[in-house]
Formats: sequence, C-alpha cells, structure tokens
Amino acid sequence: LPLEQRERDVLVRKIQKIVDYRNSPAPGSRNKAVGAWFDLCSEIEKMRPLAASDGISPSAALYAEKICDYVASHVSEKITVTEIADKLGVSAGYAQNVFKKATGESIIEYVNRRKIETAVEMLRANKLKLKDVAFNLGVDDPAYFSRLFKKVNGVGYEQFKHRLF
Repeated sequence: LPLEQRERDVLVRKIQKIVDYRNSPAPGSRNKAVGAWFDLCSEIEKMRPLAASDGISPSAALYAEKICDYVASHVSEKITVTEIADKLGVSAGYAQNVFKKATGESIIEYVNRRKIETAVEMLRANKLKLKDVAFNLGVDDPAYFSRLFKKVNGVGYEQFKHRLF
C-alpha cells in the first residue's frame, strides 16, 4: 500500500538522522546511528498494515491495530491479555486469535518485544541500571526482565549496554 505524505516525511527524517550520525566525527555517533536505525525499523513496523489479505476480516485487523495502540500507550505499565481484551470488549481468546492471525505473534510476545524496544531506547537516552528500566516498564522482577531482554535481543542487558557505551 502506498504511504501517505506524512508517513514518507517521517521515514525520510529518520533516514536523514541515520546518515547525519553516520557521517559525524563526534564520539558515540556510530552508536547513535545504530539507535536511529532501530528507530527507523520500529517506525516501519508501526506503518505495516494489518491487511485483510492475511485471511482476516477488516474488523479483526482493526482489533489488532487497537491492541497495538493500547500496548504503545501503556508500555510502561504491567499489561495482561485479559486487561486488553476487557478494554476492547472482547474475550481474551478472541483477542489472542485475531492478533496472532494479523501479526504472526502472540499478544504477550508483542508486549514483551515492545517493552524491550522501549528499554533499548531508555538505555540509549540514559545509562540506567537494569532494575530501574524494568520497574519503569512495569516489570517487578529484574531477573525475569534480564532473561526477557536476552531472549528478545540475543544479548544480555549489560552486554548490550557495554556495546553502546
């Protein structure tokens, strides 16, 4: 599907940011370029339509988009499938089914991925400790958050932080 002008402008700005960081001689600019790359990927993922061509109805795709919106606006809180389903007025099973068909991942996988993406953004902005990031994202158990971070990113939090700084 063609992009709207606003969406194209957002992507162009993000790409320009990558180029600017990459061409900058300033210390840490290469790491900032990598961070900007992840931001660009995240933006593209947000723009990816949940298409009915995936075998789901437009109303089901709309529910999946609403789930994504809910997660985006509540990423710093503890989020459950039941809570999301209640907010949408559907059963948890229906919400899970629709979301999996539309995106290819479960709601929990999506929530966890978004929390880790947010953690990476927080880490780039501040040199925070793992427990502080976990608590800021509604995760009460730093050990669990550490395992989740490694599962999603392929490297542990401290190793990732060390690569950035």
